[in-house]
Amino acid sequence: MTDLAKLFDIYQNNVFPTMLDLLAEDLGVKVSSLQTLGVGFYPAYQAWVFAERDAKGDVIGLKYRCLNGNKLYEPGSKAGLTYSLNREASSGGYVPGRARWIRIADAGIKCPICGRPDWCRVSSDDVKNPAAVLCSRISEGATKIVSENNYLHVLDPKRNPVRENATVLPQSDLPILIVEGATDVLAAADLGFIAIGRPSALGGFKILREMPLIGRKVWIIGENDAGAGKEGLDKCHVALRKIVKDLVKVMPPKEIKDLRKWVAQGLTQKDLIDYVEKNGNKGLQLDPDMFDSDSAFPIAERFLKKDYTINGIPILRYYRGRWLLWGGNCYADMPEPLLRGSLYRYLEGKKFIKETATGPKVTAYKPTASKIRDILDALNAWCPVDGDPPMWLRDGGMDPKNLIAFENGMLDVEEYLK
Repeated sequence: MTDLAKLFDIYQNNVFPTMLDLLAEDLGVKVSSLQTLGVGFYPAYQAWVFAERDAKGDVIGLKYRCLNGNKLYEPGSKAGLTYSLNREASSGGYVPGRARWIRIADAGIKCPICGRPDWCRVSSDDVKNPAAVLCSRISEGATKIVSENNYLHVLDPKRNPVRENATVLPQSDLPILIVEGATDVLAAADLGFIAIGRPSALGGFKILREMPLIGRKVWIIGENDAGAGKEGLDKCHVALRKIVKDLVKVMPPKEIKDLRKWVAQGLTQKDLIDYVEKNGNKGLQLDPDMFDSDSAFPIAERFLKKDYTINGIPILRYYRGRWLLWGGNCYADMPEPLLRGSLYRYLEGKKFIKETATGPKVTAYKPTASKIRDILDALNAWCPVDGDPPMWLRDGGMDPKNLIAFENGMLDVEEYLK
């Protein structure tokens, strides 16, 4: 248990149905989405409180959204992810900040402990016959005191354990959406999607890679906000592309900032599915200007394939200390300074993925003389000609010694004389 988790339980206990109606109207989302995500209120700051979690579902940060528009974190918070917890995975042990509770007033029942119809909460497994109750009035007989005015009464211990194989994310036949911030998570819930909100455009990737996304369909939705949203989209794609096999990234239409604004303009679930099908980047390949690493070998391979390959055959060759380039009907010398210049031009503006302690980081690739030498050396995996002409670079099906090369084709002299 952490202090932040206890605080979040207290703040959630400050929220009653009418308050959620006001917040839903302010954000333009549904009350049911707010209830699914879980939201608290801190009277001293006059702020709504959203929990940010790690990959196990534990609260590691509390973010305040003040009524005056200010946003700030509770001291001691760490930036985490915002998502709705799977009730089956989070109910065991009734851990503060993880157990899922429903207010008595929302459930339309009376508290099984104190008999009142207002402030107390029951576990979400079965509101009419709950396994546990957080009573705000009666401490006598409580299993433990969770916090001030929160007394845990476990009525059915057999329903307490976490279910096996349940993950922190709810199950869904729809793709998981990766968005930015709590309000976009709520907008996704309005459409019927499960979403994970990153704390910022360029943050949260380390925890995101630890989430149970293997085997799930995942759509990353960027934001139109002066470049950061597009950069965050690409970095998120980099972070997940080796983990998630069914991965799509997509930007909203240019005139729409984010998913919440999009939903406010009338976006439906079908609209989003159709839009992603038409505009989403479904490939797991990197951007043409990005490398997996700064290793010379894969960079040399991509350089060769892009500029010096025809029909899968390299047209740049290394023969007896000379670089040769196919010119359409014969090979001619390719001076090494020209080849180096071509490689420098290819590397201009390129980036590479650098693995760090906090996850993959996109870094500008800066070519140096030594790196250029290494890449040229790596070309020897494909370019050297082992032998003397006339010879085939790939099996030609006839003896090349009998051939005379013309501009419009090859003449087989032996067959001609026959």
